[in-house]
Amino acid sequence: MSWWPAIYYRDEAPEYLYKYCTRNVYDKHIKIGEFRVGTLAEYRSAFEEKGAEYGDHYEGNEAVFKRGPVEIAGHSLDEQGGIIIDRNVNAYVFCGSSNYSKKDHEKWFKRKGCNYDLCIKLRSSPFLNLLAHKIDFHHRQNGSAMCGKPLYDGRGVIYLDKETPKKGDIYLYKNPDLAWEKEYRLVYLNPHIHGHDKVPFIASSMKFIECIEDVIQING
Repeated sequence: MSWWPAIYYRDEAPEYLYKYCTRNVYDKHIKIGEFRVGTLAEYRSAFEEKGAEYGDHYEGNEAVFKRGPVEIAGHSLDEQGGIIIDRNVNAYVFCGSSNYSKKDHEKWFKRKGCNYDLCIKLRSSPFLNLLAHKIDFHHRQNGSAMCGKPLYDGRGVIYLDKETPKKGDIYLYKNPDLAWEKEYRLVYLNPHIHGHDKVPFIASSMKFIECIEDVIQING
């Protein structure tokens, strides 16, 4: 009997998901049913260490503040309060765009470290369900999957006296300058993935090919 994990949808999935990529990636991997799933740590380091513009140093980063007097380990801080926690988290993440435009495709093609001359149009519902299943099966059904839109308000800064973070917020923070990407993502949380793990997961199934509606060339 097959196992299909339940996915928590923070936001409704678009009808189609658009994955920009290179012709080389399409020929060597996608055509044979392989999709690469990266990690938040990988995307942070891609930006910080290589300057690659598909990366983002805001990924999975959150700072939590409390205004006013704060007491830590029996010691009071000043009335301005202070940082309670500043942390990076990690998870598997697969990102696509919720719609396609030639203008956006040209941006992806010109971005440093990208050169994405193709865009794969995917039927999102069967694709996301199959992808979550393949990741979950590999990790022995030990994690959970979430889908949603990024929060394009920059590094997550939470003021505890004014707001309560929603479930999964920390996995969705992105640089506001990247809002034009119109991203929609699948996040897979697993207790065994460590904070700095950058090793991607390759999901493989010929059924992925059935989810492809079209392959768009930048000059097509």
